[in-house]
Amino acid sequence: MRSRALFVALMLASLGLFGLWGQEASTGTESETAPAAASPAPAPAPAPAAKAGPTAAAPTATGQATTANPAGPAPGSAPAGTNASPTTVEPSPTPDAATVPASELAQATERIGVLNEQIASLTKELDTAEERLGSVTKDLEAEKAARESDAEAAGALQSDLFATVDTAKTEAEDLKAKLAERDGLADKLASLETEKERLVASLGAEQQGRIDLADWPVVLVSGFDKAKPRIGKWKLSANYAEQLNSKEFFSRLEMPLEQKAKPFLYRFTANSNGDGWVGVGIHFFSSDVKSRRGYGEGRSLLVWFTRDPAVRKTNATWLQLYRSDTDVIMERVLDAKIEEGIGGLLAVEVLYDPASGNLSVTVNGRLAVRYRAWFGIDQGLSVSLRTLGAGGRFTDFEVRTRE
Repeated sequence: MRSRALFVALMLASLGLFGLWGQEASTGTESETAPAAASPAPAPAPAPAAKAGPTAAAPTATGQATTANPAGPAPGSAPAGTNASPTTVEPSPTPDAATVPASELAQATERIGVLNEQIASLTKELDTAEERLGSVTKDLEAEKAARESDAEAAGALQSDLFATVDTAKTEAEDLKAKLAERDGLADKLASLETEKERLVASLGAEQQGRIDLADWPVVLVSGFDKAKPRIGKWKLSANYAEQLNSKEFFSRLEMPLEQKAKPFLYRFTANSNGDGWVGVGIHFFSSDVKSRRGYGEGRSLLVWFTRDPAVRKTNATWLQLYRSDTDVIMERVLDAKIEEGIGGLLAVEVLYDPASGNLSVTVNGRLAVRYRAWFGIDQGLSVSLRTLGAGGRFTDFEVRTRE
């Protein structure tokens, strides 16, 4: 811009010099061509005699026409009839014009040359500046476009970033929920592992005849407070029951208890001090009991300990399992000789799971029998203790479940 302003200023200065030079040159030419003095015009020839009437105007030496006065001569003019010459006007001499010195003309020409060189240089600089301006403008436009493109890209990137952040937040919440679920599952798994270990240990103990009462915390029946004699002569207290009639073969001591859908543990201590054929045992999961004095106990299971020297020809004790179908019909499904004797104390634990049919009997901490009952006896309404002959006794009676 400064170069352009300087160029304009030089142009104006150059034009001013050209005008001055033209004026000076014109003045000098006129001075050289103008005459030194104007020559007087020749005197006109005498005019012809005037005729009557108006006459045509004759030009004068000065170019102005004269007319005759029809009324007569003007005042102060020559008398009529005399030969008077017309008046002529001579031009004034023109003064001499000043002549431009040759030195000044040379100086002006030299200055014009210098100015022309400066103009050419400035024009070149101006062209270079315009090229640079164009290049800079192009660069600025490119940079602007790049910045706009970068801004658009940044905007898109920002939008993508926000979307990514939102997605990350959602995924983080989902992950947090999954971690909480995992922690819950881990706790549950740890609990299940603990329960598994306990059950394995319990199973091992049960297989060896040891039952951990901690696995059976719910006590449904304890003692004989709710027991009612049905057959036989019973002596009862809170923790003791004895049948006294030696001629009674089907005695019953009954207790109401609903049983179904889960494992049950029956515990008691029993013995018989009678002679000859004797027996003690328990009916459980009993239902449909109709006769008060039947051989059977409706639909139920019976674990029975007995000794019969006359038939077996031995004083050994036998562990038997019966399936009772009615009050009359019972079928023996298991008969096993045990090392413990009925005359001594028998600490009995009977475990029955109606879902699987598994039944186990432990005597004095030893697993005596394990049996799979496939009879479908899965519910009952009562439990009954049973004896044969006199001297059958029970203590420490309990019924437990796990839950």
